[in-house]
Amino acid sequence: MALRADNTVNSGGVKVQLEKVENALEEALAELGMTRRCFAAALPDEALGERLIAVLEGGPLTEEEEQNLKGKLSESLGKYEIPKQFGYLPRLPETATGKIDRRSGLTLL
Repeated sequence: MALRADNTVNSGGVKVQLEKVENALEEALAELGMTRRCFAAALPDEALGERLIAVLEGGPLTEEEEQNLKGKLSESLGKYEIPKQFGYLPRLPETATGKIDRRSGLTLL
């Protein structure tokens, strides 16, 4: 999967800004009392072209927690901006400067 330099994914013909999704994810997690680092990315999808996903640091959420998170996200994001699935990594990889490394994170899923 190639990440675009502008951090935009095209899911079902709709362009989605990853930073907007990540900001909403951070706010929703905080509102639900969960402190986790996260990032948004896309995986190839036959029907949509790209499928929006969210990768969270730590163990998997319960099905109920995922539904609550999606509900919170729907308050600030459009239908195509809500991640279609969640991935989990014990620790998110970082670049040499300490930022989350999306590319490396996707290869670990």
